Amino acid sequence: MSEYERKFEAALNELQATEMWASNYAPPVLMVLRKAGIKVPPPHYLGFGKVIVCYGVFFAAAWGVAMWFFKWQAEGFAVSAAIGASVMAGAIFGCAMAAIYARARRRWKLSKWEDL
Repeated sequence: MSEYERKFEAALNELQATEMWASNYAPPVLMVLRKAGIKVPPPHYLGFGKVIVCYGVFFAAAWGVAMWFFKWQAEGFAVSAAIGASVMAGAIFGCAMAAIYARARRRWKLSKWEDL
């Protein structure tokens, strides 16, 4: 078992001992990334900035594309304005998710990834 796998299992055991839902500490996207061979820790063990970037970029891209095809394009919204709105929405969403995970880390007194 690799060092990453050992830490990942220790993190999941620690998270399972809390009252969190499994979908909160092991979201489907995490499992997809692991199956693709990308070694990423559960979101509660990522740093604040990494959560902002990971969640913010994903949300900005998904939300921006959806809004463009379902609303903005028909309204004649400028591409630059759409990109700006998407980046702003992604930043807000990323910050919100980072705050939620940081609060959960403190509430459940979770270990640091390096200490697992």
